[in-house]
Amino acid sequence: MRPFAPILFALILMCGAALATPPDSISLTFDPATHILASTIYHPVRSNPSEHFIAKVVIDLNGAVMVTQTFKSQTDAKVQEVSYVLVDVKEGDKISLTAMCSLFGQLKQVLVVPPAGTGPK
Repeated sequence: MRPFAPILFALILMCGAALATPPDSISLTFDPATHILASTIYHPVRSNPSEHFIAKVVIDLNGAVMVTQTFKSQTDAKVQEVSYVLVDVKEGDKISLTAMCSLFGQLKQVLVVPPAGTGPK
């Protein structure tokens, strides 16, 4: 019976990973006039949202980490919404947001900063 223990353990881990999903997509906008980066991370969860959620968001500016935020749950069962004021951003900079699932997977979205006056209204 002992030879089956590692196989059983591996099967249990694979089943848990099958239920976990990385984020589906990320909506990312930056308004140069207000310096606000806003994002909606689409991560629908069927299981308990206190156990399966977006656990961490990392914001990079031109490859340097600017913000790291961890979470204990997400906004609701479908999305995690975040917004940040990034004062050191200028036209042409690259902002990336990486969202990490509490159970498995991550997704990254990159945005090139538009000129002032072309952001969200």
